[in-house]
Amino acid sequence: MTKELTLMQIAASPRAGGAETFFVRLMQELSTQSKLVPVARKNSWLAEQLTSSTMAPHTFGFGNLFDFKTKPKLKQLIEDVKPDVVTAWMNRAAGALPRDLNVPTVARLGGYYNLKYYQGIDWLIANTHGIRDYIIDNGWPAERVSYVPNFAPQPPADFKTARDHVRDQYKLPEDAFVVLISGRLHENKGVDVALYALRKLPQRVHFIIAGDGPQRGNLKAAIEADGLVDRVRMTGWMSSVTPLAAAADAWLLPSRHEPLGNSVLDGMMHELPVIATLTDGPKSLIDDGKTGLLIPTDDEKAIVRSVEVLLDDPTLAQSLATAGKAEALAKYSAPVVTAAYMDFYRNVVENHGQ
Repeated sequence: MTKELTLMQIAASPRAGGAETFFVRLMQELSTQSKLVPVARKNSWLAEQLTSSTMAPHTFGFGNLFDFKTKPKLKQLIEDVKPDVVTAWMNRAAGALPRDLNVPTVARLGGYYNLKYYQGIDWLIANTHGIRDYIIDNGWPAERVSYVPNFAPQPPADFKTARDHVRDQYKLPEDAFVVLISGRLHENKGVDVALYALRKLPQRVHFIIAGDGPQRGNLKAAIEADGLVDRVRMTGWMSSVTPLAAAADAWLLPSRHEPLGNSVLDGMMHELPVIATLTDGPKSLIDDGKTGLLIPTDDEKAIVRSVEVLLDDPTLAQSLATAGKAEALAKYSAPVVTAAYMDFYRNVVENHGQ
C-alpha cells in the first residue's frame, strides 16, 4: 500500500490572481490525495479562500526584508509537522523558506522569475515547457526541473442551461454575441486593446470583463469616454466564471505578456472558442485554427478580424470549441494534472538525498 504523503504548500501572495486561483484549485485536489498542510499570508485573499474551502491554513506575515518573524515560525512549523515535501509558490514564499531543513524542498514557478530566490531549493516545477527550458538554460540540472501544467476545473455538464438567466441578469440583448474576458485587470493583460477593438466591431458584440486590479479605474473611464457603457459589463473578481461562460459565445485573452494563461484553459474547458495572443503560454496551449485562434499582441485589428470570423462562421466557432474542450480534458483536466503532481512528489521523496 502506498504511503500517504504529507505535503506542505506555501503561498504568500496578498491578492487574487491567476496563480492564486490555481493554488486554491490544486489544494482542493491534493487534499483528496494526501495529508495537506497549506500555509498562506495572514489576512490575504488566499487565506480567506482556503478557510472557506474548509482547508484552514497556517498563516504568517510574509512581510518585507524587515520581517524577522516569519522564517523562524515557518521553520518551527515544518519541524513540528514533519512533512514529506515542502513546496513554495513564487518568489516571496521561496524567499521565506529556511534553507537548513531536513526535508526535500520544491518551488513551483509560473513565470520567468529571477532564480536568485530559489537558491538552495532541491527541485523546481515549471508549468510550461518554456519556463522549464529557461530554468535549465540558467544552470539548473535538468533532472531537478519538472514540467507539470495547470488544470482548469470541468464545469457541470448542464451549465449552459443558465444562459438565458445570466443574460437577463446582465441585461444583454437577445441577439448579442458575447465575448468573455477573465483575469487580473493589469496593463499586461491588454484589456485596453480589446476595448479599442470593440469600437470597431458590430453593435451586437458585447463584452463581459471579469476581474479586478490596478487598471480597473482606467478601463471604466475608457468605457465611459468611448460610449461603450451599454456594450460592456464589468463584474469584478468572480470565484467562478462558469455562470458568465454560460452567457458567452467566445473567450478572449488579449494579454501583452502571458507565461501560461489559466484563462485559456478555462475557456477551452467551458467549450467556448478561444482567441488569445501569441504570448508564451497561449501558443503552447492552442493549436491555431484547430483548438483556438492565435493573434499578435497589441493588435486591435486582429481581435476585430477574429471575432468577426466567429460571428460569420458558427460552424468554425463550434469546431474550435469542441476541439479545445477535447484538448483540455486530455491534457489539462484536474485528474490528469493532480496525478502528475502526485507522481512528481513520490519521485522527490524516493530520490531525496541522492
